[in-house]
Amino acid sequence: MSRKKRAVVIFPGRGSYNKSELGVIQSHYKDHPFLNDYDQYKVQNNNPTITELDGANVFQRNIHYHGPNSAALIHCCSYLDYLNINQENYEIVAITGNSMGWYLACHAAGALEDQHAFEFIETMASITNNPIGGQLIYPITNQDWIVDYEIKQLVNEKIDDSKIFLSIDYGGFYILAGKKESLNILMKKLPARDIYPQILPGNSAFHTPLLQDAAHKAQEIISCQVFKAPQIPLIDGRGKIWSPHSTTIEEFYHYTTFNQVISTYYFSLAIQKCYREFAPDVFILTGPGSYTAGAVARSLIELNDGPWKDKKSFLAQQKEKPIVLSMAIHEQRSLIV
Repeated sequence: MSRKKRAVVIFPGRGSYNKSELGVIQSHYKDHPFLNDYDQYKVQNNNPTITELDGANVFQRNIHYHGPNSAALIHCCSYLDYLNINQENYEIVAITGNSMGWYLACHAAGALEDQHAFEFIETMASITNNPIGGQLIYPITNQDWIVDYEIKQLVNEKIDDSKIFLSIDYGGFYILAGKKESLNILMKKLPARDIYPQILPGNSAFHTPLLQDAAHKAQEIISCQVFKAPQIPLIDGRGKIWSPHSTTIEEFYHYTTFNQVISTYYFSLAIQKCYREFAPDVFILTGPGSYTAGAVARSLIELNDGPWKDKKSFLAQQKEKPIVLSMAIHEQRSLIV
């Protein structure tokens, strides 16, 4: 009998549910007990159900991009994908996520029970739903997915002016945040690279000090008592490992509700820590969407500690023995479920 493959599971951030994802939950998980429970929770709180939102005939930006709706759709799809991983073939050795994906990771690892996860994720989405500042995305790698240190230094100099913050270090991309007027100035200063710099529509200045009031509000509303120690190791946006037997709940609560809300989320570092500390055979990306796959690939290339030295060698390795599997891609999904 062949051994189980060691897998790290990665959850996506807010913004992963778009027009192309409409209907994805119904197509895979219609009548699933978890979906029914989530719908019941939404009805009790007088909000549109997941089934209604995902089953809509037309994608409506003002509805589907509305913070609590978007977060719930991503949460539901991602968690159902997680439940559908064939654990006879895969041993889940660690879990991480990008930005809002940290909250989903907490749920999957058992640090939040279902009902608490519904409430917590919707509360966090509601608190940050009214845009405070904004975000833009900009590449710091070349066409071969190798970090361009001249570009990186140039962007870091812009961050140093204290009006612009590094929101997420996202696998070869910097997601920068600040007040809208500062971002508009930055847009003109950064050299054009293909379609970048690009404003991320509807986003707040997540993971920056501009969200301090939101973080304080989160701690006023959310109790430390809803959290438990994770049952599977979690890797956060600093690369810190939260283990089942060494997690201090108060510290975990403070990081999740406050620290990561106002501080840079180093997604690349989290991926690199997963690779070095847990030696996975594969990284499994839950849906919706497969947008995180490139960020994971570039994070591994930057690590310079594997068979991948650039885009070409990574894609060649993916064909021969894939290390990144996305549940949103049909051919790869069939290897996971």
